[in-house]
Amino acid sequence: MKKLISFILIILAILMVNCQSSKKSDVDAIRKQSNQWDDYIRAKDIDKILNLLSPDAKGLYAEEPICIGTEGFRKSNEGFFAKNIDFPSWNTKIDTIIVSDNLGYNLGNYHYSMNINGKPIEASGKWVTIYKKINGQWKVVVDAGNDDKSIQELLAPISTVEEFTAIENGWNKAVFNKDAKALDLLYAKEYTYIDAEGKAYNRQQDIAEATSANYKPESESVLSDVTVDSFGNVAIVKGLNSTKATLNGKDISGKYRFVDVFVMRDGRWQCVSTQSSKLPKK
Repeated sequence: MKKLISFILIILAILMVNCQSSKKSDVDAIRKQSNQWDDYIRAKDIDKILNLLSPDAKGLYAEEPICIGTEGFRKSNEGFFAKNIDFPSWNTKIDTIIVSDNLGYNLGNYHYSMNINGKPIEASGKWVTIYKKINGQWKVVVDAGNDDKSIQELLAPISTVEEFTAIENGWNKAVFNKDAKALDLLYAKEYTYIDAEGKAYNRQQDIAEATSANYKPESESVLSDVTVDSFGNVAIVKGLNSTKATLNGKDISGKYRFVDVFVMRDGRWQCVSTQSSKLPKK
């Protein structure tokens, strides 16, 4: 009995060693394949990328339709590489590789720098890839990744106090000069103005009143206390305007606290919403 038990233990030990060896080779194969994928992305070699996939592979990526099959991946990669993109670097860090029988997965994070239409950006994100052994080779069956920030956010202009101070001063100048064309260019199509008394104006109504004979400014409004909060292609501008003017014969002079919401559209900042409140006299 002892000999039989010893024999069984020896066989189990041999099987465990073989299993561990097999797992290590599979882990190494998946790691190698992941590194190859990095190389092929940098080289923009779509055919070699597709060779890593199973015929029915699926890709799940943020802000993109699901890739289905090698043709789906081909179209996705062609669209991505067609954006005049150069990759000075593309690096992944594998945190985990797990293999069980004919299935395996790895996950980690990635970092890359690239130039889109000549603009350099830095980006990072997280990914997970599921593999299946098909005819003795590991093939990708599902790949999923998500950038920490979208390309739109990365390409969004940097909003600065100086930039919006100039925009707001230009706005005050346009109002003082009753420049309807300048205001029309500044206001977005869905522009809304809520005045200090709670009255709402659309784009046309605001321009009509600001340029009418009923509005009589004595001087340009004086801007101060400007702050800017940027959210990609959206910016919220807060500040203070000191105004000297009459409207419909009523003196509306005073200091007004305002909040303006801008969007980057058609290559310029456009105001979609503005609201002001008059500060009480001291």
